Amino acid sequence: MKAWVAKLDPAGPEHDRLLCEALWVLQGHHAVDVTLLQRALRAQTGDARAAATRMLADEWDHIPNVMELIKTQITDESPRTRLEAVRALSFIPTKEAVATVLLAANQPRDYWLDYTLQATLTALAPVWKDELKNGTIAADNPQGLALLREVEELAKPGGAAVAALKRYLTAGGLRADEQRKLTLDIARGKGDAAKGHAIYARICVACHKIGSEGIAYGPDLTDVGTRLKREQIVESILEPNAQIAEGFATTNLTAGDGHALTGFIAAETPTTLTVRLAGGVMQEMKKSEVRKRETIKQSSMPEGLGGTMAPQEFFDLLEFLTNQKTAPAK
Repeated sequence: MKAWVAKLDPAGPEHDRLLCEALWVLQGHHAVDVTLLQRALRAQTGDARAAATRMLADEWDHIPNVMELIKTQITDESPRTRLEAVRALSFIPTKEAVATVLLAANQPRDYWLDYTLQATLTALAPVWKDELKNGTIAADNPQGLALLREVEELAKPGGAAVAALKRYLTAGGLRADEQRKLTLDIARGKGDAAKGHAIYARICVACHKIGSEGIAYGPDLTDVGTRLKREQIVESILEPNAQIAEGFATTNLTAGDGHALTGFIAAETPTTLTVRLAGGVMQEMKKSEVRKRETIKQSSMPEGLGGTMAPQEFFDLLEFLTNQKTAPAK
């Protein structure tokens, strides 16, 4: 690998990616070359520096002066590199690790960095909680001190909602009464509706509409905050098959020639069926062609969707949906 890397053109557009590829090959053999790793940590592209920073976390016990290396990454100009450095330190329960994480509080932050900072400092709370109470941490870092106090606040009542969400998603085999209690606890979680709009735009618009935004496949969510209570919205995300809106039970149609359609029956006449397909596309099938018609009590919304979001993303989306109270345009 050293010989191959030595032949790479340092000015080539693929240099940083190929350097990472070399490191990954070496990592696969538990033989990371520290000199190459240090080169990648200072690569031209932020993505390469972020990848190398993650490798610091993976190989922490085998790299000399690793804490000094991570301190450089925690203040890197690339937000993704800083994020990887913050995440890496979540596994190191020392006061030095906490102090290093707090250096990121003085850098530009975004939603993803805030989430990772909160998660990391929560994981390291046993190290800094008493120190914060005694005033013996972050005395020379006002921004870091403010961040610790912010995370401490998050651990208060609202933290119960996060814990309930995590339990709901991971416990499995919950009794109905346990599930109901967890749903109510989750519904008490608070989020940021503006950030929730971004989550909706990323996840939900492919199948749902709010006003003119999105695709009319699943139920219209323009007035979902009026139609459903907050805990019902939680349930609709976590258990999409629990309550299926009228007209949105999945129907499978199979024609005599083997052609099949799966979607929702949008219209039915004595001779035809109109099916709403994924993407909101309408397609008609003559009843005379239908060999088999099967309606199943199953939502088209994928199960496990709640688990694809970070907890705070879930609460932001919940806040956004709860605020949707305008009746859809006719």
